[in-house]
Amino acid sequence: MNSTMQQGIVNLIWSPFAELRGNSVGTGWLDVGLEYVYSHRDVYGGTAATAPVSTGSGTANRILGSATVRF
Repeated sequence: MNSTMQQGIVNLIWSPFAELRGNSVGTGWLDVGLEYVYSHRDVYGGTAATAPVSTGSGTANRILGSATVRF
């Protein structure tokens, strides 16, 4: 079981072919995305709970990319 868990997510979506249509924006035919995810957790009991393979905590960093094509 986790004693604490923290997570942060930042993402960016870019539509290079977006068009302004009156008072709204049309997304166009392509979206490109990039996302960064940070996670950290500590477990109850620390090292004793996860031994011998861990330190009782863990950190993960992930970068994800995506593209959406409309046709």
